[in-house]
Amino acid sequence: QHALEAFDTAASAYLLKPVRREKLAAALARAQRPTLAQRIGSATPPEAANAVATNVIANSSGSAPLMTPGHITVRQQTAHGTQWHLVPLGEVLACVADQKYVTLHTTQGEFLSDHSLRELETAHGTYFLRVHRNALVVPAAIATATRSADGGLTLTLRHGGLTLDASRRLSAEVLRRLGG
Repeated sequence: QHALEAFDTAASAYLLKPVRREKLAAALARAQRPTLAQRIGSATPPEAANAVATNVIANSSGSAPLMTPGHITVRQQTAHGTQWHLVPLGEVLACVADQKYVTLHTTQGEFLSDHSLRELETAHGTYFLRVHRNALVVPAAIATATRSADGGLTLTLRHGGLTLDASRRLSAEVLRRLGG
């Protein structure tokens, strides 16, 4: 009951008795930080866009939020549960599927997304190039495309040197899109 009221009033924290000193300190520190609305309201337009891009999305259902234009939602497990973040599309280098999840390789590191490659390709199709059934790549992020002796195509990305193999079926399209 009280937790619902706290949520309705946009409380920055909710503490249960007995209150632990470190939890109280963390709650007070969080309460002193400006909210997203405060950061956007006091920011110049480029800073406002960045404030939105780094926003943490509260999602109690645990399912992935809808994609937003120019961003991909990713999740991060914390001590407080799952948090969803918006990653600007311009920071994404590649999306690689493995089992149920897609790993986004970005200029800031790796993140998990619950969106399928098909969903990402549909939402941001012109931005990505499918290079394999399990991988989408941003063409501008490709540093080199090297043919192997067996005719395969290996792509090396900028920002960390991740290598991905293009499928034989898609190699010609990959080379065409890269202008080679």
